[in-house]
Amino acid sequence: MKHKAVFLDRDGPLVIDKKYMGDPALIEFAPDAVPGCKLLHASGFKLVIISGQSGVARGKFSLADMWAVHTRVIEIFRAAGVEFDGAYYCPHGPDDNCACRKPKPGMVEQAVRELDLDPAQSAALGDKPSDLELGRNSSCRWSVLVGEKEGEPLTPEQEHLADYRCQTLLQAAEWVVRQESSG
Repeated sequence: MKHKAVFLDRDGPLVIDKKYMGDPALIEFAPDAVPGCKLLHASGFKLVIISGQSGVARGKFSLADMWAVHTRVIEIFRAAGVEFDGAYYCPHGPDDNCACRKPKPGMVEQAVRELDLDPAQSAALGDKPSDLELGRNSSCRWSVLVGEKEGEPLTPEQEHLADYRCQTLLQAAEWVVRQESSG
């Protein structure tokens, strides 16, 4: 049986985005991230991190730094009672033309295969247009804009990408759960 999931951008919805996060000591929970994750998990959704980390390709931090930040994110969420079912990262830059860089669906496709997920029952949550496009390109049922990345607002042409817009992960979780329960 395929599982429903929520594909979560890391920087923004889960942790406060500090742009090119290469230092685990700088990690802070985003507002309402923990209760949002707990609600989604309690509602039967698998929690999967899908994160672009182009800072590696840009020389802002190393691959080892990226994994150290990942480890710390997992630790602080685990200490707060949240477990993730998977985490996928793209360390490539905009010119690398890889299959995993958002909005291409490579990371979601990998998670679907490895975790037996069904995108048609799933949601993509993030703070940038590329997160919403990722949801569409991956055939997710919903794409939700959580906050809005400074300097990257939705253009009028991108408005249709967001099924819902909100400020916190808890608000997004409440909306997804309502949508899922109403059919």
